[in-house]
Amino acid sequence: MTWKKEFGFPGQPIFSACRNSQSRLCILPGADHIFNVLSGNMELAEQVICQTADWVREKMRGGKFIEE
Repeated sequence: MTWKKEFGFPGQPIFSACRNSQSRLCILPGADHIFNVLSGNMELAEQVICQTADWVREKMRGGKFIEE
């Protein structure tokens, strides 16, 4: 996974228009727009869920998501 805020990638016009300095773009190589969930492989979807939870937790109160 890569985090970017630069020019020359898919979605760049939308992401570049974002004025919030805390915004992040996560590019998952090989993922489609629904993270390949219809293929039966939930790995990419789970990765997105964990990344989102980490980001929310960090912004709301600090810390990292810990799987139990």
